[in-house]
Amino acid sequence: MTGVSVGGAGQTAGAGCPGVAAGEYCALISGQDIIVTLGTKTTVDAAITQVQFTADAPGSTGSADFTATVADTGTLAPVQAVVEGDGNNDGGTDGDNWTVTVGDNAVSSAASEITPNDVPIFSLANSFTYDIAFTIAGGDTGVDRVTVTVPGTFGDPTVTDVLVGGVSIGAAYTNNTAGKLISILLDTKLTSDDRIGIVFTSDGPSAVDGTGQDFTSTVDDSSTPTPAQATAEGDGDADGGDANNWTVTASNGNLALVKKAFFSDGTPIASGATIPQGTPIKFLIYINNRTAARGDVSLRDILNAAFGYQTGTLKVTNAIAACAADACTGLEEDGIFTAVDGVAASSDGIDGDVVSITGATIDVGDANVANGQLDINANGVWALVFDVVMN
Repeated sequence: MTGVSVGGAGQTAGAGCPGVAAGEYCALISGQDIIVTLGTKTTVDAAITQVQFTADAPGSTGSADFTATVADTGTLAPVQAVVEGDGNNDGGTDGDNWTVTVGDNAVSSAASEITPNDVPIFSLANSFTYDIAFTIAGGDTGVDRVTVTVPGTFGDPTVTDVLVGGVSIGAAYTNNTAGKLISILLDTKLTSDDRIGIVFTSDGPSAVDGTGQDFTSTVDDSSTPTPAQATAEGDGDADGGDANNWTVTASNGNLALVKKAFFSDGTPIASGATIPQGTPIKFLIYINNRTAARGDVSLRDILNAAFGYQTGTLKVTNAIAACAADACTGLEEDGIFTAVDGVAASSDGIDGDVVSITGATIDVGDANVANGQLDINANGVWALVFDVVMN
């Protein structure tokens, strides 16, 4: 016994059982019978009496009825049998029956893993494959339903394919995915050892996560009342040579923010150079992204008091090819400067474009002010250039 409630109010287990006081209950267990005596008699309609207990499942499949009786111990009237029905007064939304069915498991064991195991931060629509390998033996009933829980730091998933034994099954499944829970129901149940692969896309986290997040899963036979079985982390794709885990980390993906200075004619200014007062300068800020597209990126640049911003000179572009390596060469930086300096200027104010300046603070993206969202193309360079004068 774990508890008794009447009309939603929990009753206290009586310390002097079989004697029982008001607001208490006494529970006696004799073989398969549970006998509960209440210290306060129920005398009104709809005062639901709920008995909570635990029990081990039998060693074989089948069904059994949990029947009940009620009685007033203060009278000589015989006990009355309870009829099967809406005992919790929920209007029939659940099963309204007293039958419990014991079924076999769907599988004997199941191992799962995900690839890739790392994605860049801010990356969009990363393609993942989640593999589950399972064994079926004895009285196992088979698998037709699989769920995968996507961690909250990742974007909502979109299922693009389902594989059985490494081969696409086309449209032979129902996709019941909602929010962060992927749920797939196969048209045909698998009743022998096999593996299921779920291919889906999801956006990467917005912050570096070196520890990573776990993508857990379950397998199930939807035709039985047996609860879904949790899989174990392991070799889900029958390839013991890979990571064999369900954890995905988030890294910078070699994404770097670079700031350079140029004279007005496009000549680069060496770091540490001495510049006369009143000299016009163009600052170039760029991000070289050699990986997947990045979504909702933001950055902030605060001008030193030695530089005076020149109104109406903010220029941005997202239309430059990525540099050949993670670090751009001087020649590649010259090309980036020429490309962005040749586009029309954005407005200085906070409005629908991605860049603005307030005082000495330049904001790009919408993390700090209400600019437009900055998305950086896959395999591309995003760049900003603006004019200042040495004060």
